[in-house]
Amino acid sequence: IHISDLADIHIKALNFLNQNKSEIFNCGYGHGYSVLEIVNTMKKVSGINFSVKIAERREGDIVTMVSDTKKLKNNINWLPQHDNIEFICKTTLNWENLLIKNKGN
Repeated sequence: IHISDLADIHIKALNFLNQNKSEIFNCGYGHGYSVLEIVNTMKKVSGINFSVKIAERREGDIVTMVSDTKKLKNNINWLPQHDNIEFICKTTLNWENLLIKNKGN
């Protein structure tokens, strides 16, 4: 999930709490991305064909995890603004590059 969407959820959840009892909401888009999809998208947006070591699944690793966002959307009227894997990867990369650039300051 894009950090801006997550921040928006938190603000709307706080407003919800001001008028309602406490609830637990799953945050996300209701669908997932595989690790390989993220890796390939990051290669694409960065322009770097970095090496990747593919290994067997570790014991205890889950196969799939996807949030059920119906309760979130129904109770706080939230809709995602940035549900785009390329945009998420590109803005993440930009943020990390900014942190590296400003590390010495």
